[in-house]
Amino acid sequence: MTGRYFYRDPLAAAWMAKHHEIKFANGDSLRSACEAVGMYGRDMSNGGGFYIHPDSLHLLEPQVGDVLYSKIKDGISVEELISDERAAQTGPHIIQRGGRIIQRNGVAFHWPESEAA
Repeated sequence: MTGRYFYRDPLAAAWMAKHHEIKFANGDSLRSACEAVGMYGRDMSNGGGFYIHPDSLHLLEPQVGDVLYSKIKDGISVEELISDERAAQTGPHIIQRGGRIIQRNGVAFHWPESEAA
């Protein structure tokens, strides 16, 4: 994966920190994500965001049991559960083609935005 990944939505950032233990760069945390939701939080409309710390990027790799979403030709979308043998083989290819993880361990997984490398 290339580029920097981030959440513009503080609710998604807080969810991912709480439920999937995503860590953020620049000292951001679950607490700062929650504070950004409040009235005095930072303005996310002009490019601000919660950047995922490099130590947490491995969490964006498909794992056994993940549900992935991808579009194939003619606009058809597919959701599939990744099995043991498919996680290492095809999971990364689905992500490279623009797919994303939508559920892990039965819990919603918010896919981040990314900057170009």
